[in-house]
Amino acid sequence: MLGVIGDVVQDVVVWQLEDVRHATDTQSAITVTRGGSAANVAAFAAPRYPTRFIGSVGDDLGGVVLTRELTERGADVRMQVHGTTGTIVVLIDQTGERLMFPSRGASQRLEAVDPTWLDDLELLHLTAYSFDGGSTAQSVLDAVREHKRRGGLVSLDVSSTGMIDHMGVGTFLELMDN
Repeated sequence: MLGVIGDVVQDVVVWQLEDVRHATDTQSAITVTRGGSAANVAAFAAPRYPTRFIGSVGDDLGGVVLTRELTERGADVRMQVHGTTGTIVVLIDQTGERLMFPSRGASQRLEAVDPTWLDDLELLHLTAYSFDGGSTAQSVLDAVREHKRRGGLVSLDVSSTGMIDHMGVGTFLELMDN
């Protein structure tokens, strides 16, 4: 079984249909969808291969919808509930370039993972977004160590150059040595 641990958020995607018109309305098309690099991997993989998702959402409508959507995609969902669900506003201009405004919410609040949630996992996939603050970073590191102790494999999606810049390349490389 594939295990995926990390971020799950609501993406509010704003497609600009014209140049930004400051101080007034700008024509756009807006959608709300599942986001979070880890959740997106789990949603893609689950219909194709047994997949377990481990993450944290808020005690709110967004958390309920995201959990249900991952379950409906076929993932074995193990979700903690803390605070409010994270949201990322994604602005996409007319050329297709994006700007992202993350508010990670509960995705940064994952606490110690129940060791039984790691049972039967061959590969544990994580995203570097897990290390972008809060208790999630240590909880994911602890889960990785436990999974490796059991002889499991680990894969990593580096995620975002912007996040690595904020963290510092040296700090990020040190983290990857764990």
